[in-house]
Amino acid sequence: MPRKELWAAAALLCIACGPGRTEGPTVELFGATVTSYAVMDGDDVSRLVTNIPVRAFENAPPQAASGPLIPALVLVFPERAGRASFVQHLELFWEVQGHPPPVYQTPHFDFHYYRMTPSEVAAIDCLEKTPVPSRRLPQGYVPPPPTAPDACIPGMGFHAAPEADLAMGARFDATLILGYYGGDLTFLEPMITRETLLARRSFEMAIPLPPEIGTESRLPTLFSVDYRPEMDAYDFILAEFQRVSGPLQ
Repeated sequence: MPRKELWAAAALLCIACGPGRTEGPTVELFGATVTSYAVMDGDDVSRLVTNIPVRAFENAPPQAASGPLIPALVLVFPERAGRASFVQHLELFWEVQGHPPPVYQTPHFDFHYYRMTPSEVAAIDCLEKTPVPSRRLPQGYVPPPPTAPDACIPGMGFHAAPEADLAMGARFDATLILGYYGGDLTFLEPMITRETLLARRSFEMAIPLPPEIGTESRLPTLFSVDYRPEMDAYDFILAEFQRVSGPLQ
């Protein structure tokens, strides 16, 4: 049975059994209602789901906001799911003009899935300059030099990008960035262009995991963008969680 059919069957089963599905908060994004839930398998997380109507991406304002970078959406996942996985909350950013490097300078949305609380993220002041150890980077990822200008973004941290994205002639539709602070992995960041989301199509991205992340936790290895035509909305799904170790001894 294809993966999406398996997920649909699992979702129906969870609705029937009740305790496996834990509802998350409902928030607003550009005039549309965003919902969320976690699917639990005992004490483990099976899936984290955020449902966002396409209307939210259509309604994204055509001009950049002034002042510091502020998330368009902050969504805290159910506490039970947060205790059982790396992901604590989501912060969604609308990059109306994109951002450096040049390949990413097109209108897109940044999905920051943090292992920290919103207040802990807000406290990141970039005074900590610990470089990312190579064993905390997946193969094929390039970290920014910790002393480079603007390498660390307050309220976020350092970003590591796929080396393939930085090659001459690379195209950006959707990609997976990893975030670090204090040398530890702190967030997973799928980035998706507005054009891609307005195309109303489903797709998946593998989440590459490093050998260790600075803390022991269960991380998702699959990010699925599942278009639901009956709702004209997307389910953004983190799934296929695996345990990753803390610091190597």
